[in-house]
Amino acid sequence: MQAYGEYINCYYKSRKVIDRRKEKIRAMAIAQGKPPPSGKIIKKMLSQKKEHFEKRKDKFFMIDRFPENSERFPLSYADFLAYHSGISL
Repeated sequence: MQAYGEYINCYYKSRKVIDRRKEKIRAMAIAQGKPPPSGKIIKKMLSQKKEHFEKRKDKFFMIDRFPENSERFPLSYADFLAYHSGISL
């Protein structure tokens, strides 16, 4: 869980990573023929941490590829926050 905590910590605190995530959101909108979202909308999208946690957890622990891993890594968002109380998500 410590490695995952460091991964999430980097993902939420690294300016370079955050800027790349913002650009990806803009690019996805443009690719769909939509205008790029405003900074306020992007900020709201990036603040949806619990939903993002579930998606990232499935990829990090390869649950998306090996569903049986969900039994090996029964980590909830609340468990994660409790374990990493020093990490501000």
